[in-house]
Amino acid sequence: MSPEVLVVGGGPAGAATALRLASAGRDVMMCDQSAEGLVRPGEVLRPEVRPLLEALGVWELFLDARPRAMHGVWSAWGGAEGETEEGLLLLARDYVLNPFGTAWGIDRARFDRLLRDACRSVGIADRCGWRAAGMRPHDSGWTVELQQGSRHLDVMTRFVVDATGRGGRMARAAGALASRRDCLVALVGVRAAPAHAAVEEVLLLEAAPDGWWYSCYDPAGDLVVAYLTDGDLVRAAGRTPAVHWSDALRQSFWTRERTTGSAGRSFHVRPARSACLDRAAGPGWVAVGDAAGSIDPLSGAGITRALSSGLQAADAVHRALQGDIAPLDAYASRSQASFLSAGTTGGSYYATERRWPRSPFWQRRASMRASASSRAQDH
Repeated sequence: MSPEVLVVGGGPAGAATALRLASAGRDVMMCDQSAEGLVRPGEVLRPEVRPLLEALGVWELFLDARPRAMHGVWSAWGGAEGETEEGLLLLARDYVLNPFGTAWGIDRARFDRLLRDACRSVGIADRCGWRAAGMRPHDSGWTVELQQGSRHLDVMTRFVVDATGRGGRMARAAGALASRRDCLVALVGVRAAPAHAAVEEVLLLEAAPDGWWYSCYDPAGDLVVAYLTDGDLVRAAGRTPAVHWSDALRQSFWTRERTTGSAGRSFHVRPARSACLDRAAGPGWVAVGDAAGSIDPLSGAGITRALSSGLQAADAVHRALQGDIAPLDAYASRSQASFLSAGTTGGSYYATERRWPRSPFWQRRASMRASASSRAQDH
């Protein structure tokens, strides 16, 4: 079994890479240790996702899946030291003037299935449920060992696309090094909205003493309420994540108001740390999406960035298979620059919040902003 390209990982970045390469006539195989049981509530796509989904040929399928339109962002953020949340007004920003329309709340499992189904529809071989256990070089590329329970399969390929998510497992096997910027986690409560509740089709952001909140309604009509904080702060508090979330919610203002009358459905803890590889490509391999670099969820650009990364990487891989590696080097440079730029932009937004200067969470963000700015200037 010897496809030209093996894509390891079936999320948005991996699927986008596979679809683009297939459209260029490349022989592509995907393997994906199925993440069907992994719950990712509260995923939001920025309006800029539309041209990316159109480029992949799935825009109409996306609309058919009934995502939830979101018409703007409300934020309670950027207060001065000593200012109370009650005195901080909501800043409203809508998407009326955005040329791509609204943002979209999605069912992440349904969205991933849509992309994988699109891959299968164009003949991409899919080893769903198979895990890439390791890889070793050979004369013309890589041999990747796939596992499914007690079954083993060696796949020889000219190019490996690492779409394994944070940390870039395959890229690290090829010699890349990963560095972690923070230890952010998302504590996510899914709430059943009370009957006849007024549903604001907006994303609500609210800064808090030791983190920040976002909340939105998902396509099923449930209210997703996520608290972003540092994992070590949760552990140091000596409470379970669910209790920590509840205690922090009581201390919030706008988010607490939004959840009034809602009933708990489920609770989840998701990693949200920022991390980056020292290089996003090498001989016969490339990393895409979070595998290359995962950015702070505050940007709201995670999936959009993953799709864009996949499209760009696919074009570079296609050229590399023709013997021209310059686009692959350019992709790696852009990937690094994009990660540094996102850190600088996110740090600038964090810096507007000055109410809790002695909070470890906010002190760390001030330090990371200075570090990100320094690295961006070096590049």
